[in-house]
Amino acid sequence: MTEHPARPTFRQAGFLQTGYAVADVDDFLDRVFAAIATGGVVPDILTARFATTRRGYDMAEVDQFLDEVVADLGGGAPAELTEEERAQEQQLRDMIRDLKDKKGR
Repeated sequence: MTEHPARPTFRQAGFLQTGYAVADVDDFLDRVFAAIATGGVVPDILTARFATTRRGYDMAEVDQFLDEVVADLGGGAPAELTEEERAQEQQLRDMIRDLKDKKGR
């Protein structure tokens, strides 16, 4: 199994910006790392969702870290998805994030 670093620290979103709820991310990462350490079933990282709040964790940093964990575990988007479909999926995630940011203001 690939060696994983300790849980990272993430920057907080700016004063008036929305980020992922700190407790949600920390709890999820605790479960992920516990599963990796014990050889248990790793929670589905690709479908993980976190509440948003002002001054939460920087969303891009958390997303990037989770993408790296998925890659380290040998996972990722299903093989049947094309590059275009993956790009559309990312655009959709970005649009949803933008809508949540606007709603949080």
